[in-house]
Amino acid sequence: MSKKKSFSLPMLCAFAWFGHACGSSFATGRLAVQYCTKHGPIGIIGGILIFLMAGAWMYITLEYGRLIKSKNYHDIVSTIYWDNKAVGGVMSVVWDVIQLYSIVITSGACIAGSGSVLQDAFGLNYNIGMILFAAIMVVLFIVGPGVFKRFGKMSFPMFILLMIVCVVSIVIGKEHLGLVFAGSTGYTFPEGVGTAKGVVNDAFIYACTQLGFVGTGSIFAGQFESRKDTVKAVGVGMLLCGVGLSVCTLATLTTFPACTDQTLPFLEIIKTVKGVGGTVLYAIYVVVLYIAYISTAGSLILSGVSRYGKQVNKIFKNDKITTAVMIIVFLFISTILGKLGLMTIVNKGYGLLGKLRMPTWYLPILILGPISIIRVTKEQKAQEAASAE
Repeated sequence: MSKKKSFSLPMLCAFAWFGHACGSSFATGRLAVQYCTKHGPIGIIGGILIFLMAGAWMYITLEYGRLIKSKNYHDIVSTIYWDNKAVGGVMSVVWDVIQLYSIVITSGACIAGSGSVLQDAFGLNYNIGMILFAAIMVVLFIVGPGVFKRFGKMSFPMFILLMIVCVVSIVIGKEHLGLVFAGSTGYTFPEGVGTAKGVVNDAFIYACTQLGFVGTGSIFAGQFESRKDTVKAVGVGMLLCGVGLSVCTLATLTTFPACTDQTLPFLEIIKTVKGVGGTVLYAIYVVVLYIAYISTAGSLILSGVSRYGKQVNKIFKNDKITTAVMIIVFLFISTILGKLGLMTIVNKGYGLLGKLRMPTWYLPILILGPISIIRVTKEQKAQEAASAE
């Protein structure tokens, strides 16, 4: 007798989206602070708004992927802008370039974060911490790519731990949280920060950084059986991500405005928990966070090797040499970027990623995607009618 699956395909897609959103930088609290918490209490609204914006785009893209039975994002990109080979070819190149930038900048954030974690936990020099992380990555790649899939299973425990950290921080910081909501901290917001316009602007940029999940989502979408599957996957994903980010924003507000200058806000919060419980929580968080960095960077680099390997192999004519060279290049560039520091990468690198995707991914598909869905739906109905005759 075959065993029943624990979760349906749409639910697995939703969980995968949450895992993508709650990667290394999200787990540190840095992204929550950069795009939500810095605006004060109204930043919580931004956390929800981010995934409403991303969700609308994701629904259009995945529903189109379902209709055409996509196997990867190239299947979607080639025709969703317009049913024209030249347009699809140009946009595929645009997507590849932006995805390559995304891989490098996110891996750089992982390497930078690992250096900060080791420096905070053991007093290790930041640069040495980054080099050590890169060396560990090389060893793991030699062991075999499958190891990153095993590390990836830590995403759910990471979420549970993150929520525990949030609840603990809210409980111990409730007095200061009351002052923050009352506007009694004496903090003066910089120009453009702490306003409705500022919240919406940052939410828009952060939402665009989250569109990269379509790389995985397009594979799920191609296997969906009906529009209900798309609705369930996007709906649950939006709920998990939106609530998760909003709770993280509320938790980091317990140390506002100090958190705005902290590289690892959640780690700073954990330090305030005294006694054996605080020590154990700190140790577990550091270990799991480091594993999250390894898993995220490893998966991203592997996706880069998978996507661009065929082109690079035309130079080396050997799969193993091509893979080794690409891994070393990715790690080298990411480590160089890591020297900028996690805060700079999040502030500048992620911001640029969002701005690149806004005019090339988000807005065009938000407008043209529904038109393409109607077009494909009509074509399929016409084919069905013709077959019935």
